[in-house]
Amino acid sequence: MKRIKIILCLLLCISLAGCSKSTVPTLAIESLTLEYGENPFEEAKLEDLLENYDDIKEQYQFSLSLVSDDDEEITADSISGDEIFAVGKYTLIIDYSDDKEPLQLPAEIKDTIAPEFKDFKDKVSIDYGYAKDLTDLFSATDLADVTISVDGEVNTKKAGDYEVTIIAEDAHGNKTEKDCTITVKSKQKEESTTSSSSSSSGSTNSSNTSSGSSSSNANKKPSTSNGG
Repeated sequence: MKRIKIILCLLLCISLAGCSKSTVPTLAIESLTLEYGENPFEEAKLEDLLENYDDIKEQYQFSLSLVSDDDEEITADSISGDEIFAVGKYTLIIDYSDDKEPLQLPAEIKDTIAPEFKDFKDKVSIDYGYAKDLTDLFSATDLADVTISVDGEVNTKKAGDYEVTIIAEDAHGNKTEKDCTITVKSKQKEESTTSSSSSSSGSTNSSNTSSGSSSSNANKKPSTSNGG
């Protein structure tokens, strides 16, 4: 019985020693997902990617690189600090030894964040006959290109309130929608541009004969008032 216990203890010690001396890096995750705008070389931490990183970090010189679907290899030294990686699938290569095959981890960059409207107003007034594009009244920000559209009809030549939905959509299909009331103002009446004109100086003569006497009246020009 004592002999069996000794053998079991020896086996247990060998097993524990083997586990503690494992020198092969082991992936801790099956895949890596990053948000559009994140830098993989800053976000991908070896301590999160490898199960036994703390045990082997002194044994190897680790380096990371990305390989795109187009087989383009990207390293941290080959990009600028503010470069944004395109949405898509990649392979993260973890190199740790010249005589060992590097680890390969499937990676994907996704854009899941919708645009944000800037200084959005839910009530907007425009002049009668407004001729510009209604989308010019709104703006939105996003890391990707943004397209703004107006869902609803607005008759700019008919005064009234129009309920519409303003949509901001980025290049990857993320949308933000907000309701808005667009008011078309009443048409302004044209101001009278009638100018006073002087009477012509044509003469009108009248002749009255009475008791042998006659009179002649000449046309008089209207007087000009200077505020008196």
